[in-house]
Amino acid sequence: MIIKLNVSFGRILNLIMMKLSDKLILLFLVFSFGAGQMVFAQEEEYELRYKLKSKQQYTLNVVSQQVIEQDLDGMAQTIHNLFQSDLDISVDRVISDTIGLSIKYRNLHLEVQGPMGEEMILSSEGNMEDPINQLMRKMINQPVQIAISPRGEILEVHGVEEMMDSVMLGLEELDESQKQSLKASLDNQFGKETFKTSILSGLIIYPQKPVNIGEEWTCSREEFATVPVVTETSWKLNRVRRGQAELAGSSILTSLDLKSSDEVKMEGTQEITASIDLSTGWMTESNQQSEINGIMTLPANEYFDEPVEIPLNIKTVTRTRLNKK
Repeated sequence: MIIKLNVSFGRILNLIMMKLSDKLILLFLVFSFGAGQMVFAQEEEYELRYKLKSKQQYTLNVVSQQVIEQDLDGMAQTIHNLFQSDLDISVDRVISDTIGLSIKYRNLHLEVQGPMGEEMILSSEGNMEDPINQLMRKMINQPVQIAISPRGEILEVHGVEEMMDSVMLGLEELDESQKQSLKASLDNQFGKETFKTSILSGLIIYPQKPVNIGEEWTCSREEFATVPVVTETSWKLNRVRRGQAELAGSSILTSLDLKSSDEVKMEGTQEITASIDLSTGWMTESNQQSEINGIMTLPANEYFDEPVEIPLNIKTVTRTRLNKK
């Protein structure tokens, strides 16, 4: 049996086109909403802060390799330094805008290769018959208290002087001038400002306001390593994924005027990449490369009849890793 439909082919085609048009409009709306969501996600702001809790514990590993090229009275010299340390970090208190940290060296290792190939290795895990290794061992597990702001600014440092004093105990075989010379050398390598610089290598100063992906901010701080410098860094938030933020930093380094007898005029640059745990604010890992050039002027002394200018080139590569205990 044949049933004739009283509907023209053109009308059927119109109905089909209307249905297709409805579906296309629906798909367009879905796509537009999804695109709007994607744009919104890209424009999300992130408040970068240290969000720590009392009794949290971490270990910060710092490895720094350095090559120093200098010209002393026409003689080119190259010095290689390797510094490694593990620091145990405990969050003691979190009060208002202050985070109190207790930091202890877990181990210390320093290698120096001189321009003539001579080597010096100092280690808290080294041969304890070496008196310098004994002194480094005394620094282990000595607590130093540091207070930081939620932005990562170091507010206070206490305990480094006490650590240095305890290290000097039991050196009765040395006279007073030898003790002072040794203490000055240790202060230069592991004193308060150097200790702060070690901690700064694991911290970032965050912006005052939340930032979007692709946004930049700048910060400035003083660092005391081989050469005291002022570091001006421009940071950029590159991306955020699974609670981790990827940052890139470019720094300008200039000499810090300490008004000391040794005049140092240096300038250079530094490049940094860093991964941040957004839940805590900690920099979980970083890679830092710097190069600085300039001249150090030594005053006349028992070795030089007149001031001596020493051209310097210092290249440093530093890697940090932070692990939660």
